[in-house]
Order: sequence, then structure tokens, then C-alpha cells
Amino acid sequence: MELNQAALIGNYRYLESLASGANIIPVLKSNAYGHGLREVCQILASLQPTMVAIDSYPEYQIVKKELKSDILIMGESHLSVYKQFDPKRTILAVYNLSTLQHLITLGKKFRIHIFLNTGMNREGVQQENLEEFCHLCKNSNIQVEGVMSHLAYGDNEKMELVTAQYDRFKIMHDIILSHGFSPTRRHINNSGGFLQGKDEFFTAHRVGIALYGYNPLSETNSNYEKGQALQPVMSVWSTIIGVQKVHKDDHVGYDGTYKITSSKATIATIPFGYTEWLRRGASKLWNISSGETQLPSAGRISMNLSSRLASNSIDNGAKVCVISDNPKVLNNFRTLASCCDTIVYEVLVRIASNIRRKII
Repeated sequence: MELNQAALIGNYRYLESLASGANIIPVLKSNAYGHGLREVCQILASLQPTMVAIDSYPEYQIVKKELKSDILIMGESHLSVYKQFDPKRTILAVYNLSTLQHLITLGKKFRIHIFLNTGMNREGVQQENLEEFCHLCKNSNIQVEGVMSHLAYGDNEKMELVTAQYDRFKIMHDIILSHGFSPTRRHINNSGGFLQGKDEFFTAHRVGIALYGYNPLSETNSNYEKGQALQPVMSVWSTIIGVQKVHKDDHVGYDGTYKITSSKATIATIPFGYTEWLRRGASKLWNISSGETQLPSAGRISMNLSSRLASNSIDNGAKVCVISDNPKVLNNFRTLASCCDTIVYEVLVRIASNIRRKII
């Protein structure tokens, strides 16, 4: 796998240019959206983001070694884990009273961002519990540094749905202010919400999929062109490890589902299967490429192998592109997502973590 360093840096700087002075918070959860957490941190180190966002303690252990940024832990952790976070580097998103009460018992000066339920109804402090939440914070060592939420309709061009969440956020933010807190960081936008339109009330924006070069907006969205300036960062490569010469009526792969119909053919095999997330359901639809030549699937994708119909001249060791970072070619991430009836987010995060990531 190759990571285009210039693309990632370019995406960050482009998003920063749209932020009107607000902070851009790179979202690095789920192994940096499948790109490789350690490697993405190494690229971001030169940019020195003020804060990055992750999900879990294992991710935290990597990020604190690679970056000097503040680390926002967005995921809920088991209560026994919180004592292991360093308050000097860590900011905790807190979603409920029980987690807050546990943090208070630890006696550490944790900085928190209160996560508000503004309408997604998945998690977050509800308005009826906010007074009690603030009261507990005020009588503890907890420092309320920020307020955050998450958009349910960030990619939707019906901005009234987004605005409704903005409005609920501001109402709840006023309640927090009434208790004497002055949170400096206020953020709700994901990549889609950020590209569609910014409310200057918010002082930071969390960008995930856009950072990695994917436009979350549909072509019918009036802000679609903003996202088209982004450049995909990841491409996946492999090498031919076996070449078989076969003849008419030979069968290839499990259950012999692929039958050779020409007088002779060449089958090339690569060490990339459904363990690496080349899904079996995409077998008949997904072509990889060797240079300009498409290599269609020949039989079922195996656990760690995929067989391809190739030209007679292909050799062992030939480099092939499994998934391209070029949106104009057939075997790109969006096309693979479509073949698998899913979204590009899922394809990215499910690329096996044991595949070596190389920064280029």
C-alpha cells in the first residue's frame, strides 16, 4: 500500500484554507480510516495540528509517541481505562453522567469536551440532563474546555436539517455558559457539514473522509465542487506470485466456477484475498490492473489469493494495482465500494492492517 504524502498535506492545507481561522481537527480513528495510524501521524507531524481526534486507548498509545498535538478521545472507554490517560495531552469527549462521575472520582484535572445530543440520538448529553452535568463539573477538578456534537445529516443538501442541529447546539451551549463555563472549542461539523457551509460560531471542524481525499457530497449538491479539489491518498498494490498456462475447458479456483473458453489462457495469481478485504461478492465485478491492462477476475477470490486472467507476456513479480487512488480509472475505491454495495468509508477502514503502508 502506498500513501501519497503530498496529497495528504495538500488536503489538510486546502481544508485549512476553507476554515476561516477555525481549527481543523484531523480525525485519525479506525487506523486513520484504514490508511495506517502511525504513518499518517508521521506525515501530519510536519503540519503540527493543534489537536487530532481518535477513538480508543490503543490508538492513543501510538499518537502520543508520533505527534505533539493534543489528543481528543472521541470513543467511550471502559471505566478502568480512563486512569491511564495523561491529562496533559488528553482531552476526553464525555457523553453521559456516569462517565463524568467516574472521572471525578479519579481526582485528575481532566480536560473534557461535553458531547451534546443535538438530534442524532445515538449518544450524548441530553438537554434535560445538562444542568446536572454542569453542576457536577463545577464542583470538581474537571475542566470544561470544549463542547461538541455530531451531524446526522452532514452530507445532506437539505441544510435546514443541519441548521436545526446547529440551533439545538447553541441553546445547550448557552446553558453551559450560564453555569460559568467558557468553552473555547465548539465543534459539530464532519467533512460534509464543513464543506457545505460554516457557521462562524464554531471554532473547530473535525475532518475525516475529506482529509483522505474523498468528497462526501453528491454531484447534485451545490457545494460538490469544493470537495473535488481533494486528492485521494491511498493506493493498494501487489505483485504477481504465480503464473499458470491453462487450456480450453480447464477450470480455475474453488468449485471450478471459472471455465476457460479460449484455446489457451494465462492465469496470474496475487497474494490479496478476502482477508485483505477484496470481497468475494466483488469477484465478477472487480478488475485490477497491470499498467494500462485490466486483469479481470478468474474464479472465486480466496482467503489470501486472487486469480486473474492476464496477458501471455505477464511474469512473476510484476507489480499490479489492486485499488487505485486515481478516480478516473476503473479500479478506484469508489468503484469497489459500488461493486460491494457499500460506501467508500467501509472499504477504506476494512483494508487489512497487516498490509505494509509505505509513504511516498
